[in-house]
Amino acid sequence: MKFLPLTAALLIAGTLSSRGHAKFEGPWPDLPANEAKRIESAANLKATAPPLRPRKLLVFSKGIEANHKSTPHGMRAFEALAKHSGAFEVVQTYDPEMLTAERLKAFDAVLFNNSNRLDYLRDESIQEGLSSFVREGKGFIGIHAATTNFIERWNSDWPEGATMLGGVFDGHPWHEKVTLQIEEPGHPLTHAFADPSFEVQDEIYQFCAPYSRENVRVLVSLDKRKTPIAHKHLSQINRRDLDFPVSWIRSYGEGRVFYCSLGHDPHIFWNPIVLHHFLDGIQYALGDLEAPDATSKTRDQIQSTASGVLEIAERLGAISEREQTPFGDELKSRIVSTMTSLSSLNETDRRALEQTFLSFLQTTSAKQNKQFVLKQLSKVATEESIQTLSNLLYSEDTFAAALQILENNPSGDATLAIAVALYKLDESNLPKLIKAVGKRGYKEPVEKLKEYLTHENEEVKHAARSALEKLDF
Repeated sequence: MKFLPLTAALLIAGTLSSRGHAKFEGPWPDLPANEAKRIESAANLKATAPPLRPRKLLVFSKGIEANHKSTPHGMRAFEALAKHSGAFEVVQTYDPEMLTAERLKAFDAVLFNNSNRLDYLRDESIQEGLSSFVREGKGFIGIHAATTNFIERWNSDWPEGATMLGGVFDGHPWHEKVTLQIEEPGHPLTHAFADPSFEVQDEIYQFCAPYSRENVRVLVSLDKRKTPIAHKHLSQINRRDLDFPVSWIRSYGEGRVFYCSLGHDPHIFWNPIVLHHFLDGIQYALGDLEAPDATSKTRDQIQSTASGVLEIAERLGAISEREQTPFGDELKSRIVSTMTSLSSLNETDRRALEQTFLSFLQTTSAKQNKQFVLKQLSKVATEESIQTLSNLLYSEDTFAAALQILENNPSGDATLAIAVALYKLDESNLPKLIKAVGKRGYKEPVEKLKEYLTHENEEVKHAARSALEKLDF
């Protein structure tokens, strides 16, 4: 097979400008000629926004242990995007010294190209250099394994870095063809996607804290309704709220951050749609492509014209996060009065009530307060409630009420929430979950139900036998 050189930046690990020379440390393999050609063709894209001034992007591609075979493809792709778009100049490096404050002065943004498990990030000079670089107005782009750089078990724990990026890797239940949903089709950073759905084969991550939609603006996510979710996936899902973002943006101080988890497989870097999304993300981080990046925490406002709904929203919103005092009779009476007149409320008012109740349920208020609010939520709950209800399955105080609302929701997302809990919860609530799975006719957890046939708890075993009979197993 014929190979093409990838320029010194790809041949040799070190520092190289797409207009300069390399500092050599050691080689990456050449790319096959056909792959290099496909990357070059796919990257032949115009910049969405003209650069406000000449821009320089540092592409950092060093990894520890888990070096991805797609890393050189990414290096070639970002260099080709720079060449064809004319939106920025690329400097390639594997040298962590380039991440110190003094060296970063030459750049407008840093891109972590599948860099992973970096123990270098424990160096305080690098931590301060990179965080202040972004916080003071520059940009950061993370591709795929970039979210593995802030995990203590891999000797690279750096909480502020995780906060800056917006999330930390917590496993990859999928590595196959999946369907992604474009959450904001009209957003400047999703123009690459012509349709609201996008099929792709790659490794799909899940994330743990500090990831939250209150901290980042999700642009693309896994479409759970169109993606295979079998026993092998259910056993690996850790997110209780079943939220699997694929790309997001956020502001960080005066700077901007773009992250996309695609990039495990080499073919991602010759997919023109993905490269277009990457290019727009890079231009956003560089400061040339303006895009709304407000998160749910700052942009979700209660929309209602009904005085009763607004009063409930105001009073529940004013209750302290850790308030453990039970609701007074007057407040409960006011809420019940509004709920008894639901027929007179329009759809906007009902959704405002739902949003108010969901926001309250995410606090640590008293058990009886949450149970009361769940009872009211059951009257207005839609699929928008499923993420919060899924989380509430994992609290003994709210399990029963949350499960009841989920059972009354026929959607596939509600079924998935119940099934994932089946793999995670202890025996006290297992019989109810098993019964719910059997009642819904959901066959994907059959292998887990078979395991429960040998459970030491007789009630669990009986529930598993009954569920398997209903599922014809």
